[in-house]
Parts: sequence; C-alpha cells; structure tokens
Amino acid sequence: RDAGMWEERGKTMHYTHSKVMMWVALDRAEKISNEIGKNVNWSEKDKLKEWIFSNCIKDESFVKTSETTDVDANLLTLPLYDFIDVKDKIFLNTLKRIENELYINGYVKRYSKDFLGQAMHPFTLAGIWLSRIYIRLGRTNEAIGLIKNAYLPSNGLYLAGEHIDITKKEYTGNYPQAFVHAQTILAINELDNSKIG
Repeated sequence: RDAGMWEERGKTMHYTHSKVMMWVALDRAEKISNEIGKNVNWSEKDKLKEWIFSNCIKDESFVKTSETTDVDANLLTLPLYDFIDVKDKIFLNTLKRIENELYINGYVKRYSKDFLGQAMHPFTLAGIWLSRIYIRLGRTNEAIGLIKNAYLPSNGLYLAGEHIDITKKEYTGNYPQAFVHAQTILAINELDNSKIG
C-alpha cells in the first residue's frame, strides 16, 4: 500500500499505477539482464501482473485502486509502458471511462475527487498522456488538439504549468512542469513517426 502517484493523504491503498510501475521496474530489469547475457526470468513480474488483473479491474475496466471503482488519468500510461496493448478491450473500456468522467472541453483531470473534494482543474500532464494514446489509436487530429490546448496558456513561451484553469486560461500549481515537457517531446516524436509510417 502507498499514497499513489498523486501522493494522496489519508488511508494508503493498492494503487493500480503504483503496482504497474513495480511491474515496469521488474520488466526492464529482466530485459537489461538478458541484454547483458544474464538470462533470467523474473517470475515475480508475472505474479504481479496476475495480481493487477485479478484485483485492479472492475466491470472490465482498470480502476484507480483495488479498493475503489473510480478511474484515474494515470491509467492512460499502461499502454505507454507496454503493460497492455492500447487496443486491448479492457484498456479501451478504461479509456472510454476516462473520456466520459475526466475529459472536459479538450482537457483532462487527473481524477474526479480526492481528500479535499472535487478536483478543480485539469492536469496538463494527463492531456499529454491522452494525446499519446490517441496517436497510437490513429486519432492524430485529436492528439494534436490536446497538445495545443496544453500550451495555450503559455502565450508563446511554451512553458507548461501543472494545472490549467480553463476559465481564466492560465496555469496553476507548479510552473514550469518538466514532466509535462518531457511527455510532450515524446508525443511530438511519436506523432512524427506515425506520419512517416
């Protein structure tokens, strides 16, 4: 149990994203080991994936934690980390829920509520994650729109903040946010590669 990526306060839980990140660490360690000639099979990785599929899916959709039925925008990262195929039915169900519950006027909230109540502003990083998913699904116009929306408040500086107040069209929270910029670079590279392919 932990506080999750968003460091939520209060009761610790089994966050799906946290478990997937543990799987990613084991998966990459196994691949590196095999690359350098240390042929190993980290069975704990497979056990962890089985646990996630057994406990973190409700009604054929990934959920925020094994104890809840809510979705969370960081579930968008699962195909980005090669945990699941972007066209897998369970992920597509998850995507649909995120679009229905967290998508607002071209922006994406990271979750609907936390210990403080309803989430106020969309999270810039979540919009970039969604753009990367759309690129993989061939929805490039929507992906480009999300990237543009993420930088509208920057007024030409192209420095992105943590959240976006869509009413005032300005950033709130940490500014600039390096995580957003790193994901944007990946999204633009993927967009270029998708046009080439």
